[in-house]
Amino acid sequence: FGRFLNPVAVSVDREGLYVCDHDRHEVQVFRQDGTFIRVFGGEGSEKGRLMNPRDSAISRDGNLVVCDKGNNRMQIFKPDGTPLFSFGGTGEFEGQFKDPCGVAVSPSSNIVVADSGNA
Repeated sequence: FGRFLNPVAVSVDREGLYVCDHDRHEVQVFRQDGTFIRVFGGEGSEKGRLMNPRDSAISRDGNLVVCDKGNNRMQIFKPDGTPLFSFGGTGEFEGQFKDPCGVAVSPSSNIVVADSGNA
């Protein structure tokens, strides 16, 4: 661990750095000094698994929101990597995604998703 194939996004909080690796289908977590702490995710569509994570953001309550691009969903994890819940799914209707590529959390705790496949 601590090696990357295609790191695409970094989120930072008091606990450390969360690096999304698109091609390893995982999030690697490091201390601020670069020491590896843990990894979570792994290729798949089950709860807690990821398929080409593209972006991430830290919520006000300290959880990590991961843009799970290949599964067309957002997944929320505790800082220790425990999956809490997900939302979205493939489609063109409200609340569905078609190639999500970015995520942010607003000051009022709204999760904002950039979805390149839906107009």
